[in-house]
Amino acid sequence: MRRGQVWGAAAGAVGAAVTGVAVGFAARRHSQIAAERRRLATQLAEEPDEPESEASSVGADDGVRIAAEEIEPRTGPAALTVVLVHGFALDRRTWHFQRTALAQLADPPVRLVLYDQRSHGRSERAPRESCTIEQLGRDLDAVIRALAPEARSYWSGTRWAA
Repeated sequence: MRRGQVWGAAAGAVGAAVTGVAVGFAARRHSQIAAERRRLATQLAEEPDEPESEASSVGADDGVRIAAEEIEPRTGPAALTVVLVHGFALDRRTWHFQRTALAQLADPPVRLVLYDQRSHGRSERAPRESCTIEQLGRDLDAVIRALAPEARSYWSGTRWAA
């Protein structure tokens, strides 16, 4: 083997080793972040101020089961209903602080409806081809029709793209 080939092979081996270390570091960091997020979600779910909720589900127009929950106001009959819609790769736990604050409102008393988008959280996994913005709109419509049909309602959401 010639001297240039030896240096080339050595440089290739060093490059592969550095790449392996970088990928290993990135994977470990990703795992740590995911574990921290799970720990925080569990901690937040166990807070004493968490409002009582009633779990339910809604059938989407294509049969996919959408997991939802309803929170009645602590202060009397609801004057309005707020539907909270999470963004991509999240679930309804995203609204932890909002749900606690809105459930305590007295003027006006607010009823909350939260749901997990299809293939998110506790909702049923849907076929990939049905995961479209148009279908998500129809899912929102199904949730409102099922859980807040007569209510004066508003919805709030987080964005799905940067």
